[in-house]
Amino acid sequence: MKIPEGMQIAVPIYILHHNEKLWQDPEKFDPERFSAENKAKIKPCQFMPFGFGPRICIGKRLAITEMKIALAKLLREFILVKCDKTKIPPKELQTGLIKPEDMWLKVQLRSSEESD
Repeated sequence: MKIPEGMQIAVPIYILHHNEKLWQDPEKFDPERFSAENKAKIKPCQFMPFGFGPRICIGKRLAITEMKIALAKLLREFILVKCDKTKIPPKELQTGLIKPEDMWLKVQLRSSEESD
């Protein structure tokens, strides 16, 4: 099939990242998928949150570094705890964005001895 000049093409990233043919139990949050031994099993373009190739997001390294710093600062000071309003699994918005409809977490200071 020949793609006409000027035609816009979009890769449905959410569908790619949740494809059962590519990922075992794709709806499960599983950071071990990206461990050193499992990373080698991931094919090119199977996981591409920042795009791929010559048009990859120019801010990829900055975004990843910022997220690591923000997460480290957050977890150094606070504990994130599931609360009564938390829905498992979360219901996602039907807007094409990868975003839960309601996400409730309780934030507690690490120095706090209280547990509600």
